[in-house]
Amino acid sequence: MRANFDTNVRDWLTIGMQTFASFGDYSGLEADLRRGYIYSPLIAPFNEDGSIATESYRC
Repeated sequence: MRANFDTNVRDWLTIGMQTFASFGDYSGLEADLRRGYIYSPLIAPFNEDGSIATESYRC
């Protein structure tokens, strides 16, 4: 998330602020980057019951 705030105090003076927020996962588990090559971007990420789809060749 990002937000920018600017205000003109005078014609020659602008004061502004930039804020950023992010989320980090520090669980210690490593990401399995090989799955990015295996999974198709066309399959649904979740099964019909709401669980995460783990079958790599589902269509």
